[in-house]
Amino acid sequence: MRAALLAILLLAAGCYEGGGTGGDSGGGCCRCCDEGKPCGDACIARDRNCNQSGGCACYCFTVTSGQTIAITQDGRVCDGP
Repeated sequence: MRAALLAILLLAAGCYEGGGTGGDSGGGCCRCCDEGKPCGDACIARDRNCNQSGGCACYCFTVTSGQTIAITQDGRVCDGP
């Protein structure tokens, strides 16, 4: 169910614009955070506080089909990098 919801959001959003560059929160993802969480252009441990706004690192999930789905720091759902 979760994978289906993410796929629907991905098709609706269509936000992936290719690899972002440092500090670019308007493009794609520059780093995939699958164990930690995004903070600016880097990944940090989930239990740490992030003191940076924006950035190009994304939350990433691999769905059952093997496709990577990324969620940007501003909430857009994208293809993974």
